[in-house]
Amino acid sequence: KSLIDEYIYFYNHERLQLKTKLTPLEKRNQFVS
Repeated sequence: KSLIDEYIYFYNHERLQLKTKLTPLEKRNQFVS
């Protein structure tokens, strides 16, 4: 992965977290179920 890929992932991850107000663990559980 390039630095840009990492940044995009981080950026999207943070935005999703703000939007859904979930912790990373809760979000991971959502994806699993």
